[in-house]
Amino acid sequence: MTDFEYMVIGKGLLGCAATHYLSQWSQHVAVLGPDEPADFARHQGVFASHYDQGRQTRLLSRSPIWSEINRQAMLNYPVLQAQSGMSFYRPVGALYANADRVTRGNPYRDYRRIAQELEVAHEWYEPEDQSWREPFPDLDFPAGYSVLYEPAPAGYVNPRDYLRAELTLAEQHGAVAIRETTVDISQTAHAITIDTAEGNRYTAAKVLVAAGAFTNCHNLLPYPLDLPAKTETVILGEVSAADASRLEGYPTVLYRIDDPDISDIYMTPPIQYPNGRFYIKMGCNTSADSWPKTLEEMQAWFRDGDSNACHDALCRALDSLWPSVDILATETKRCMVCYTPSGHPSIDRVEGALYVATGGNGGGATGSDTLGRLAAGLVFDDRWPASIPRQPFRVQFLHSHR
Repeated sequence: MTDFEYMVIGKGLLGCAATHYLSQWSQHVAVLGPDEPADFARHQGVFASHYDQGRQTRLLSRSPIWSEINRQAMLNYPVLQAQSGMSFYRPVGALYANADRVTRGNPYRDYRRIAQELEVAHEWYEPEDQSWREPFPDLDFPAGYSVLYEPAPAGYVNPRDYLRAELTLAEQHGAVAIRETTVDISQTAHAITIDTAEGNRYTAAKVLVAAGAFTNCHNLLPYPLDLPAKTETVILGEVSAADASRLEGYPTVLYRIDDPDISDIYMTPPIQYPNGRFYIKMGCNTSADSWPKTLEEMQAWFRDGDSNACHDALCRALDSLWPSVDILATETKRCMVCYTPSGHPSIDRVEGALYVATGGNGGGATGSDTLGRLAAGLVFDDRWPASIPRQPFRVQFLHSHR
């Protein structure tokens, strides 16, 4: 006899979504993972990257598969909001700015071609056509940039509230949230045993590991996944409540900046944070990014990593994008992105009754509801929808173990 029929390890966006869907099919479901740390500097456990107020959502993505994942999730946002009572989604649209001269950074830079191939509704503005400025006069891009506008349902979500919506619905269906950290998983022919840092032990018939960048840490899986993790830096630019109100409804931005220190900017309009203040959130790749490989290196980055290494370049970019907005103060935040060889999440059975769902590749938040549903269906009865190819989600291990 086991404590639970299904247990999800990792209380992040994907893990909570998977728990929500498993709870619709079973009365014996648990999700195990810590809450957001109250004090990053002293936290000794694992971290996550959903500790934030804004994540972009869009249909225009790097591949038809990602576009379909996002489409299914975005169509379900209103349902999740209505059922949970949590408002987490703002369909404000998205702007994409690119120039032919910029060759560094993300390979899927031909936004117009991708939008046409994916049949995503959009408006296109050649470099000499500046009429996109009429609805968005406070934004600016350098000369020579073309601009694409993707209307709603593109926009942004509050990842903290998005997670709370999934977890609320899971708990309404009887799922149990255990706020502990898993440090060991072992499997026999009859059950899987989960040991936590808090000294407790649980058993389950099936286990789904959804631990994000920390999937290869502790002893969660019998073999390490091919899942490199990269540090990610975000800058928050504080604006006045008056400017935040004036800029309400502005779109999110993807901007291929021409800069030696930073690339591939993503940005939200001003959003209110838990301290009551309003911030423009801007993230990007930087020349100081690193690839931590151990639990200790990952913890060190989240606790007190040097996210100010490219602070001047980040501030210059922020000021250039919002020339008429007064940035009152700035601060940097740290998160992490994990990647898979296929460019799609690893959602697969690892061994026996042990499964994994991880690897957002920098875009997992938007479609986490879809990804959680895929993982839950696979764990429950090996189901997989015909609308999404199966092969790109097969797990790949760091070394051969056969």
